[in-house]
Amino acid sequence: MHGYIIVSPEGALSSSQRVEQISRELYCLTAPLATQEPYQSDGKVFGVVAHPDAVQFAMQVDTEYNIPVNSPATLEPLFALLSPEMTATEEGQLSAQVFNSQSFLFGDAIPSAITVSTQEEMTALGWFPEQAE
Repeated sequence: MHGYIIVSPEGALSSSQRVEQISRELYCLTAPLATQEPYQSDGKVFGVVAHPDAVQFAMQVDTEYNIPVNSPATLEPLFALLSPEMTATEEGQLSAQVFNSQSFLFGDAIPSAITVSTQEEMTALGWFPEQAE
């Protein structure tokens, strides 16, 4: 399913910083920093959408996207970015899945406290005012 995840600010990170870091960390699971070429230095998995208020940001996602996890990669940085939405139980389930298959569907990494919104829902919330007419 394609959709959007609105990313709230957390701690010292703004919505913009946090959404960029989450997408970047997902990329680093597949291509760990130690193995990246210079052209990969800003690689991300999902695009970022800015609300017209320039305060809220969302990640445009595909819940069926398979993310292979390279063996030197670790899930802890992703878990830190998804905290406090991701519970310890959800972390354990995702860790077990990655341990068993070396990959996961992005939808399996979405904490239960986070909603994936459709294009229509985002438009109704004012994210795409040009489409609301």
